[in-house]
Amino acid sequence: MIAPFYGTSLPTEVDRVDTIEATNAASLLVPELQSTGFAGLATELGNRLWRGEKIEPGPGDPLAAIRQGESLRDQLGHYLSGTFYFEGEWYWSVDRIYHLEARLTALGLSLRHDRGLCVPRPTPETCEGLDTTDITLEFFPSLRSPYSAISYARTIDLVKRTGVALKLKPVMPMMMRGVPAPRHKQIYIITDTKREANAAGVRFGNIVDPFGEPVKRAFSLLPSIQALGKEVEYCGAYLRGAWEEGIDITTDDGLRQVVEAAGIAWPDVVDHLGKPGWESLLDGNVQEMLDFGLWGVPSFRVTGGNDDAPFQCWGQDRLWRVETEIARRAR
Repeated sequence: MIAPFYGTSLPTEVDRVDTIEATNAASLLVPELQSTGFAGLATELGNRLWRGEKIEPGPGDPLAAIRQGESLRDQLGHYLSGTFYFEGEWYWSVDRIYHLEARLTALGLSLRHDRGLCVPRPTPETCEGLDTTDITLEFFPSLRSPYSAISYARTIDLVKRTGVALKLKPVMPMMMRGVPAPRHKQIYIITDTKREANAAGVRFGNIVDPFGEPVKRAFSLLPSIQALGKEVEYCGAYLRGAWEEGIDITTDDGLRQVVEAAGIAWPDVVDHLGKPGWESLLDGNVQEMLDFGLWGVPSFRVTGGNDDAPFQCWGQDRLWRVETEIARRAR
């Protein structure tokens, strides 16, 4: 989905790499761990794995090397593969290499000088002058998601700029849905969100973390706010209050500030505070998201236009891809 925009490709002959073949590939890489030829061999073997080719084992002990690598990763404070680490900072996946390059360049370590980044974040294709009226964007944010917080206003701006129809479908936070979040993961997400926010010119950091009952109380107002046609404004005001403005949304006074910031009179909705009836709405949104093969937030789904097949992805760092998809579907 994203490889062509980064000037690379991914073989698609298989949708899952065989574990034995991956172990055999690792055994070939172990002797090259300290070699300048490691990257080239890793690329070659990676392509062969995703083409489903059989790989004979090499001389190295892959399990010992993997255990050592995982131990070092845990010690340094991360939880995933596909990451780069440089002097206290983690860079996960191709979407974050531009942060690493920018840091290395600022330290005077770039050999490219004025030629720009090797792996910049792609620029979206434009929708200017195109008809997008029969295209729909489904947007699945969470009120406790820092990534939702820094992308919410940009997503609404995208809807306004492109003219697509918006279906806002807020969901319960992942941890309140039973998705585990180890401490390493929680720390990385917050620090990465701040880094992404700075790059996007978005405010982030004056936080009152809305977890548990405060989120439920906030969502209890959603059906009445939807009836007023103000759910987009309300979710935006809540995310700003919790993640940018330091409003204590765990209190009635804080929640009232959020409601009024959304242009809603507090007396019009306060009688619904803490009342049941909102759960089915949120459960339905979560189930839709899962049915689409999505799980994280924010998630996006684009339908309509000149393509009958839906497009879907997750992550605020894929907004450029969502906008490009809309442009390609426009008439």
